[in-house]
Amino acid sequence: MSTQTSFEKVGELRPKWGWFLALGIALLLLGAVALIVPWLTTLTSVLVFGWLLVFGGARVGVAAAGEYLGVRQRPRGFRRAVKPNVATQACVLAFWALHFSRV
Repeated sequence: MSTQTSFEKVGELRPKWGWFLALGIALLLLGAVALIVPWLTTLTSVLVFGWLLVFGGARVGVAAAGEYLGVRQRPRGFRRAVKPNVATQACVLAFWALHFSRV
């Protein structure tokens, strides 16, 4: 395992400067479109969030079916560091606070 400083790691990115420039230009153009056509931005964000909910619901359904059938599932990612109930409660509280703070 090599021990590189952050400055040495930045040096590895120099040959790829064109990709960063293209990404920056694309983000500027998309940001301009988002400001000019707000209804399209709203529609896009609603569709993306909707698909996230669909896939998240499918994942929860698969996990629930596995739990019901007694299939042992290996915890991954965020669930490994935080208990699932605590993470769920934190997300619900954050949503609740953001949603009802506008009243």
